[in-house]
Amino acid sequence: MPLDPSVIKRERIRVGTSDSGEALFVEARGLTAQDFAVLFNEEENAMAALFSDAFSWDSGEMIVKEVIVRLPALAALATSLACNDVENADLYAQLPISKQIEILSAVYQLTLPEADSKKKIQQGVGVILGGIVSQASRRSGKVKG
Repeated sequence: MPLDPSVIKRERIRVGTSDSGEALFVEARGLTAQDFAVLFNEEENAMAALFSDAFSWDSGEMIVKEVIVRLPALAALATSLACNDVENADLYAQLPISKQIEILSAVYQLTLPEADSKKKIQQGVGVILGGIVSQASRRSGKVKG
C-alpha cells in the first residue's frame, strides 16, 4: 500500500496580504532527514553552532528565536525547505521577524511533535555533528589529528 500524503502533517500560516487584498499563506511541514542533510551541507558552521552548548534547548520557542536572531541564514533556509520553496530562501529572510518566528515555530513543532523526540534528535544530530565539527576543525587547523 503506498504512503498516503495525508500522513505528512502541515500547517498553513498567513504571511500577509497581496496588493489586491487577498490573504497570502505558506504551508509548512516538519523537516526531514533530507532537509537536515541540505542544512548540514549549506550551513555547516551554523548547524555546528546550533547543536553546541551555545544554544538553549529548554523550550521550542526559545530555540526558534535564538536561531532567527543568531543564525538568520540557517533560519531562512530551514523555513524555505519546510515550505518546499528553497529557491526563495532569501524572501523568507525578508519577512517580518514575527512572521519568521511564527513559521519556524510551526516547523519546529511539526519536526519534533513529542517532547522526548527533541532529546532524541539532539542526540542523533549531535553524533553526526561531532564528526562534522571535528572535520571542520581539522580543515581550519584548530585541531591536529
